[in-house]
Amino acid sequence: MYRKIVKLMISAFLFSAFIGCDYFAAGSNLMAERYEYEVSKDSLMQKINTFNILNGVKLEGHTFKISKNNPNFYRGTIYDHGTDESYIVLIPKPIEPPTSLLLVSLIDNKSGKIIIVNQKPSNNQEIIDRGVVIRKFEDRILDKLGLEYHHTGNAMNKKYE
Repeated sequence: MYRKIVKLMISAFLFSAFIGCDYFAAGSNLMAERYEYEVSKDSLMQKINTFNILNGVKLEGHTFKISKNNPNFYRGTIYDHGTDESYIVLIPKPIEPPTSLLLVSLIDNKSGKIIIVNQKPSNNQEIIDRGVVIRKFEDRILDKLGLEYHHTGNAMNKKYE
């Protein structure tokens, strides 16, 4: 009887770990909007840096860096000169393409308002705001990078467009 209980508990744990691994993964960024590119992470980062330079950004504060708190991702900023907004993005450290780009948040540099994309919306207005940020990010940033991308949504399969 004891062995059956232990086997059942181990099976339940392994099944839960397999199904829910995104919940346990450090820095999994479940709610971040994901975009895939068939280029290397270095090529994608170079395109973004060039885009920022063309928008009048000096790269000192806008280059991609790995932080001690999140060593599995390069964190960077994409600046939209037309709206004076900055998009915070992450690029995982992949071995080879496809390379993912994760939209984490938007900062309105004029007002200081931050719209966080990488969290579950708590009300209807946050859902609307998130959809607006996603559309603006695609129209004003991604479409202008000159690279083909595929929007894969977020790991929770929630639609906010």
